[in-house]
Amino acid sequence: MLTNLNISELIPAEYLENKTWMIIHTKSRREKKIARFCANTDIKYYLPLEKRIKIYGRKRVQTTLPLFPGYLFCFADEKEQYQLLLTHQVANILKVSNQLELLEDIEKIFITESANYNLCSCELHIEGRKARIKSGPLMGIEGIISRLKGKDRIVLNINIINRAAAVYLNRVDITIVN
Repeated sequence: MLTNLNISELIPAEYLENKTWMIIHTKSRREKKIARFCANTDIKYYLPLEKRIKIYGRKRVQTTLPLFPGYLFCFADEKEQYQLLLTHQVANILKVSNQLELLEDIEKIFITESANYNLCSCELHIEGRKARIKSGPLMGIEGIISRLKGKDRIVLNINIINRAAAVYLNRVDITIVN
């Protein structure tokens, strides 16, 4: 996870200085460059990362790639948006009208990453039933339950960008929601 904020800054509050959460759609493979720019200019941002292990012969290499390729979440005002555009790394800035929905979606991913669970990207519309995690550090998080390769997973949707992430859990930690 690359970020310069903590969980208390994700909780909706009255925004000062006309700042809002937005989604930065980046040019190909430029997510970490924009994250570094945000860190250097004190722009609040969140870039969820996915850990992958690649095997080259006998060597195992762990890499971290963006969980949602091409997207970065930013909390900025008009001036900071302009600064981001001047980097020539941004393809588009997606303004979000429903700030609460975006914050809820980001918070699920943020909490899961903070608890050191491995997230993996997956398809947005996966068949399954709505479920809630009933124990552990992810208690209260809701998503869609599905099975893949004999394992249960909770899919966390980010509807605004049509992407999703999944976390694998034990069946005893999950309860079905009507």
